Amino acid sequence: KDTLLEHWSTMAPFEVDDGSIELRIVDLSSRFNLNSVVGRNGAQNAERLKRLFEYSELDPSSADAWVDWVDADGEVQPYGAEDSDHLLRDPPYRTANQSAADISEIRLAAMFESSEEYARLAPHVTVLPSGDLAINVNTVTDMVLASMVPNFPVADAQLFADQVRDFDKVEDVIATYAPLGASAGVLKVGSSFFRVQVRAVVGDTRCELTSVLHRNPEDGELTVLSRSFGERLDLPVDDDATETMES
Repeated sequence: KDTLLEHWSTMAPFEVDDGSIELRIVDLSSRFNLNSVVGRNGAQNAERLKRLFEYSELDPSSADAWVDWVDADGEVQPYGAEDSDHLLRDPPYRTANQSAADISEIRLAAMFESSEEYARLAPHVTVLPSGDLAINVNTVTDMVLASMVPNFPVADAQLFADQVRDFDKVEDVIATYAPLGASAGVLKVGSSFFRVQVRAVVGDTRCELTSVLHRNPEDGELTVLSRSFGERLDLPVDDDATETMES
């Protein structure tokens, strides 16, 4: 199992010669996998995404536009958007019609009008190479948990997320929160995907690196799925370190 009580979730900065290194590990199984809305259980997951949009104070119908973005066909969902819609934008662009590689794609797919809209959703979503939805109850955000089943009060999900969570079995969660039983198939107590964010500051130079890792649940082997330099990190910024290393 994986929980927020473990050392990886609260790692502190450490000092090096003339600088410091900060490290943050994010459990991506605490978030909604945007690539899960197509394929197996896609329709059910699309309904979950609509609820997540609603709880994020966004138009739930925008979830249909996201389904159109990642599905392989050109058929428009009831409130969706395909090439005919996106080509009218300024500048125009086409629908991806394939699995997303970055959550920023939802800004185009849902045609968000402001960065604030994206910021409300971004902490609760991810894109994974797997089309499955697997949510770790020990780390899940409150709104993602509430979106798993219809009519699950966000207030109850907030109480759940605020408690110390160290569940060994999904059944222990369902025993206390019976409505979640309807989503037992996607609830887990462990995680396979993590985002590792590193910032190294040496003198006046700052280097930032983000990696997405997959951990094999059978043997624990780690595989690097992606790396990016210069991506904005969820870490406090030292205003004195303004120069960024080139990748």
